[in-house]
Amino acid sequence: MKYKTQTQAIKAFCKECLYDEHDEGTYLKQITECTAPECPLYEYRPVDKVERDRRRAIKVAKMTPAELKKYKIKQETARVRLVRTLHSK
Repeated sequence: MKYKTQTQAIKAFCKECLYDEHDEGTYLKQITECTAPECPLYEYRPVDKVERDRRRAIKVAKMTPAELKKYKIKQETARVRLVRTLHSK
């Protein structure tokens, strides 16, 4: 199967590698709990919202004031674009 994006390909790879429909949790929960940090895709694997928010908080906490300002500007720009896109449909 051909994927349109790298993200789709990584998600499919991780799901194929880890997901067990008879085990507890969604496939994202199971992938989040992956125990193979030696995997080259480990840092890029899809994770659930809790883990994504935790990672973002750590990243933001390590930013300098200048980096944080740029980060907030990028977030606001993305938010404005999304709102425009939603209202144009």
